[in-house]
Amino acid sequence: MPVAITRTEDLLADLIHGLRQPLSTISHSICYLELLLAGAEEPVREQLRLLARQADLAARILVDASSQRHPPTAQCAAAGKSLDLT
Repeated sequence: MPVAITRTEDLLADLIHGLRQPLSTISHSICYLELLLAGAEEPVREQLRLLARQADLAARILVDASSQRHPPTAQCAAAGKSLDLT
């Protein structure tokens, strides 16, 4: 395999790995806010749903980029939700 391709693949792997940690923190924070703000007005809850959808989309993009078929899933046990954080 040419060196340039190997370097590009290594860079992509490092980038994916580097993005997973902050995305995990963001996803867990959204889950926590959903618990805290469960009784909030609808516009607040809608914004949290939007954030959750975007975090899930970003996680799916990372999974697609890393070509994993069965990504690990982190649980938000208190809310009974499953968040894909890979």
